Amino acid sequence: MLAITALGYEEFFVLLLPTLYWCVDQMVGLRAGIILMSANTFNTFFKFLFHSPRPYWISDDVIAYSHETSFGLPSGHAQIAASVWGWLAVEVKKRWFTIVAVVLIFSIGISRLYLGVHFFSDVLLGWFLGVLLVFLFMRWQEKNLSMVFTSDLVVLYFGLGFVFPDNADFLSYTLRLLRYSLIGLWVSWLGPVLFEKLGILEFEC
Repeated sequence: MLAITALGYEEFFVLLLPTLYWCVDQMVGLRAGIILMSANTFNTFFKFLFHSPRPYWISDDVIAYSHETSFGLPSGHAQIAASVWGWLAVEVKKRWFTIVAVVLIFSIGISRLYLGVHFFSDVLLGWFLGVLLVFLFMRWQEKNLSMVFTSDLVVLYFGLGFVFPDNADFLSYTLRLLRYSLIGLWVSWLGPVLFEKLGILEFEC
């Protein structure tokens, strides 16, 4: 269950999204990054709105196999999994990938229950918000709306993550947003420029 739940952690997307952006398709990585950041932002908003505890916070009978500092409702893992994997299913448009994405979304949500860090209502709302975000993004895409992109990379993510506080308060989330902005700048501009200078990346006109 810990291995399954890892597929919904931000650390996993630190590797996935830049790989998509640099090595597979720039626009797919761009849109997936927008989805990830939107899901993260909405999740933070609702966690502050509801201030809902986690199961092991209110009952000693619940054994938690993972430690979390943020509020419980909605489940960030469930929401981000439904958002990112759901959107990638839309991008790929292959039945086998859609099945894999649905299995991953369901499994990640269930793993949060097994690990004792969420109530079922937390997971359900996370899934709902994730699917809703994918639907809204599909509508926006049809209207060709432009959006701002921010994604992850490894050094800035872990380096600033180590320095910045990781608490459930306004300051921590503000610094978290700053970290993502700097990472997005690296992934979308500074990184490719550096790779081009080093001769390991070529741009086609």
